[in-house]
Amino acid sequence: MALLQVPPGAQPKPDPDTGTLSRFRAVRGHTMALCEAFTAEEMLIQASSDASPTKWHLAHTTWFIDRLVLGPLRPTDPADDFLWNSYYEAVGTRHPRLARGLVTSPTLAQVKEYRRRIDAELEAAVVGGLIDTGAGSMMELALHHEQQHQELILTDILALMRAQPFPRALFGGASSPGQASPHPTASAFRALDGDLFAVGADPRRGFAFDCETPRHLVWLEPFEIAEVLVTNAQWLEFMQAGGYADARLWMSEGWDWVRRESIAAPDGWRTSGDAGWVVVGLGGTAPPEPAAPVSGLSWFEADAFARWAGARLPTEAEWELAALICQPEVPDSSDPLAALARGPGHGFYNALWQWTASPFTPYPGFRPRQDMAEEYNGKFMSGQMVLRGGSFATPPSHVRPTYRNFFPPDRRWQFTGLRLARDAQCSI
Repeated sequence: MALLQVPPGAQPKPDPDTGTLSRFRAVRGHTMALCEAFTAEEMLIQASSDASPTKWHLAHTTWFIDRLVLGPLRPTDPADDFLWNSYYEAVGTRHPRLARGLVTSPTLAQVKEYRRRIDAELEAAVVGGLIDTGAGSMMELALHHEQQHQELILTDILALMRAQPFPRALFGGASSPGQASPHPTASAFRALDGDLFAVGADPRRGFAFDCETPRHLVWLEPFEIAEVLVTNAQWLEFMQAGGYADARLWMSEGWDWVRRESIAAPDGWRTSGDAGWVVVGLGGTAPPEPAAPVSGLSWFEADAFARWAGARLPTEAEWELAALICQPEVPDSSDPLAALARGPGHGFYNALWQWTASPFTPYPGFRPRQDMAEEYNGKFMSGQMVLRGGSFATPPSHVRPTYRNFFPPDRRWQFTGLRLARDAQCSI
């Protein structure tokens, strides 16, 4: 298929104020920079039913631009629709998710060439003023979509490492999984007053997914929220106290899951003879750093721990208010690759995805996007729990206090942890 070119006689459109082309190059370039840490073999294998091969992520994010951004300008290849579509029913039938790791053709080299070709077409379309690059456009969504898959590339490659008998370090050498905390003790809570609170994103203030809107009022009772995430040391106490064997701590469905799957520790934890527990992380295999936040938890585990600790999970509205008060600024995005070597800290943002007590349901007045991305979030508002905050693997420019991530309560291959909350005494 011929590349899109600027039409003869058309006046090239200057790059928009938002720096569309420069941001496009930065986002697409960061995806490939991540892949430099992987071997070709590692990029081809599907580790589990939740994960996808890196090759598929590279192709799917390119297909999203090809089909949803550039598609209205010229025909697309039905074979690409079949191979690289994720869940867009309106596009048609697609290759089964569980078989993504079985696709040998196109090759990895051909997928990389596909990326180069579509990148060139996109740049020509932007320069030629052929596509909308403004706020809320499909182009803007495509960039944030790719940032989501940058984190998925990392979680999925880590799932692959955890399936290996001898996993290797991908970033930062044999660093400990997580950082020791320079913050207050793990038992410290901050009290916040109850009030009417405006929850959700105002699209006029920057990008937000449709599920983050509309902004609406929620009444919050007084509550307390932990100043740090639950640590590895605390989790070891839970395990040693028989937390995984005490049915009283678990939701019925969670208890069935624990017994059915023989769950006895967070995802990625292994016993290593006399060395005790070790954790397989992006930096390799090491004993769990006691003061670092525990990661690889399902909602069921987070909820059971909170009950054992005499606390609870915060609602997503409580989390959003606490984040805005306790950490009003999202961290700087200077070196996202360095963050992968350091591991998670204890902040509200770019630490670990933090489970909340809230199901993923529509906000009052929710309306999905009215374009080809209508299926992006709304149809998943059933059987999922909300996570907030982003992880150390989430691109910092992609994080914001209103961001709603969501997964079923038994999923834990993501960088997921928890921050405790407690009810506070009302002064009325």
